Amino acid sequence: SDGVLFAFHDDCIKINGKMIETRYLSYDEIYRTGESMMINIPTFKQIIETLKDRDERVMIEIKNVHSDNGRDDLLRSVSGNENWMLMSTPERFIESFPSENRELWNIRARELGVKLVRVGRHRIDLFKASKNRIAWHYAKPKWFFGI
Repeated sequence: SDGVLFAFHDDCIKINGKMIETRYLSYDEIYRTGESMMINIPTFKQIIETLKDRDERVMIEIKNVHSDNGRDDLLRSVSGNENWMLMSTPERFIESFPSENRELWNIRARELGVKLVRVGRHRIDLFKASKNRIAWHYAKPKWFFGI
């Protein structure tokens, strides 16, 4: 809710016995909750700093990005790192890059040399596929891995 990108696998976290979507919490609330469960929940910037000098391929899965600042942070962080790419499921891609400004983000990604591909099917460029009804149809199935 405060615009801080962070790394956490789940969409929800348990606070006071209730599962709450992380997008409605501040990073401080998420971090403190993680601490109480003995889990370190790092910021995206901390992860980028840790991985910046590695030669291995880095694939960053986008789950929920709901602000232009967050989208820009993602693209800029991956830009210039040849072995890095962003990936997402089609459903998460649609949520994170809404149709009303998706083309602007596609242009920005191209300018920065950033690829955003389908989870499990890294040949599918999600920006490109989302522009074509047939390509989008084949990008969506979960059972179509490897093609």
